Amino acid sequence: MSIKKIGPIIVLFIGLIFLLLINYFFYCYFIGDKEISPEAQLHVDKEAIYDFGVQNEELVYDFHIGNSDFVMSDKQYGLEIIVFDDPSGPFAPEYYQTLKMIDNEYDEAKIALRLLPLASHDYSRQASLAVLCAGEQGKFFEAYEAVLDLNIQKQVNIDSIKSKTSVLVDDLESYNNCLVSSTSIAALEKWEEQADDNAVIGTPSTFIANTPYPGAYQLDDFVDTACLEREGLYTIINEKLRMKNVE
Repeated sequence: MSIKKIGPIIVLFIGLIFLLLINYFFYCYFIGDKEISPEAQLHVDKEAIYDFGVQNEELVYDFHIGNSDFVMSDKQYGLEIIVFDDPSGPFAPEYYQTLKMIDNEYDEAKIALRLLPLASHDYSRQASLAVLCAGEQGKFFEAYEAVLDLNIQKQVNIDSIKSKTSVLVDDLESYNNCLVSSTSIAALEKWEEQADDNAVIGTPSTFIANTPYPGAYQLDDFVDTACLEREGLYTIINEKLRMKNVE
């Protein structure tokens, strides 16, 4: 292709880049920084995509990791991080990798994962029950990762969930009974009630030392979709640990 033919294409490409930059500047400085009403913000939070809801000052968050929780690493002492998530949700696979990095990098961070199936996610309740029942036989995180793999492949359905999680357990009969047990269903409903009582309306939702952080937070500081600078999980955790040590 001759230079004469390439020239207009290059000019067009540069023009498009320039227009995109102008559009971004206009949005951030004339639209993105406008105050959002709590009602509108809560509507956005439902999508749980890097959204940051207004913390409800009327709520007193009092989450603590208990014996019934499934903890990523057995740490006796640490900053408590409790995460509500749905393995069939669109942001669960990537956010789980984020949690694993935190778990590996912070000896002082103790992470518990609670299941929160959402009706907007296909087969979410079946997936959560399968993970919970595998957890009864010590395979919670293995089952959780198995569902995440199905999620990534867009193959989450009743048959695939059961086939991928049932092979992880030693007692298949107990596993099958657990799937329809009122005890396991009640355990799942307890987490749902906790989430509802504490204004959790999307997944993932993270509580770090009883401070809520809704949405799929990034590790590093970043600029959100409203063009606002946000602290990432590294900054948040480091500050929480500093405050904990001061106490």
